[in-house]
Order: sequence, then C-alpha cells, then structure tokens
Amino acid sequence: MKDWKKEIDAIIKESLKSKDMVRANVVRMLKADLTNDEIRNKTDLTEEQVLQVIQRAVKKRKESIDEFKKAGKEDRVQEEENELKYLAAFLPEQVSEEELARVVEETIKELNPSGMKDFGKVMSAVMQKVKGRADGKMVNESVRKKLPQ
Repeated sequence: MKDWKKEIDAIIKESLKSKDMVRANVVRMLKADLTNDEIRNKTDLTEEQVLQVIQRAVKKRKESIDEFKKAGKEDRVQEEENELKYLAAFLPEQVSEEELARVVEETIKELNPSGMKDFGKVMSAVMQKVKGRADGKMVNESVRKKLPQ
C-alpha cells in the first residue's frame, strides 16, 4: 500500500457511490486509525506500520466475534464478520495451514531448539518469515504442535 491515503480515499468514494455503507464506515475507521498513528509517530507511516494498524483492526474484530459468539449475539457476530471481510481485503494473502506448518518445521530445523523453553525464539523467527501473512494465534498453535517437548 504505497500511498494508503489516496487508496483509502478512493475506496471510500467508491463505497459511497455504490451505497455500501458498511464498507465505507469500516474503511473510514481504518483511515482514522492510520491517521492517529501518523499523528502519534509524528511521521508518515511505513508500509510495515500501515500493515500493523490493519492487523490490529482485524484482531479487534476477531476478538469481538469470539465475545459476541459467547454472549449469543448472532446479529453482532454477523456485523463484525462483515467488517472483518472488508479489513482482510487490505492484508496480503494469508499463508495456508500447510505452508505455515512447513515454515515452522524449517525454522525448527534451522534453530534446533531444545524444547519449549526456546518457544519464544522459534515463534519470533516464524513471525518474521510470515510477517503480515499469518495471524499470531495461528502461528502460536502451529509452533506448539511442532516444537519438541
């Protein structure tokens, strides 16, 4: 996302023309989050920082979905899933479980960890390799499965 401001403004404009108010509102919230981060950092955001803001927004939606499911509020679950769909479109293509498992196995071979005490080291290395393409929870589960006890 080289020039996120122009891209997001174009998406908002297109959403409003097509009367897709959910998409327009989600993208407006994302723009506000990005702008707030720029103000906080007192500099233009790098592509990596833009990706981090988007990932935070996605994570919030996923957590909300889990909470609304627990509370039995299916209408809110549907709203959050719709918002999540629009936010996920900004992320790079996500790795498959198979591809992630392969990356975890390769990383374990490279680092040769002695067990769960090296979990953080393996987790960090895998996250660097799949940066922006896999959610931390998914990586955590995969590393726990593959790491020798």
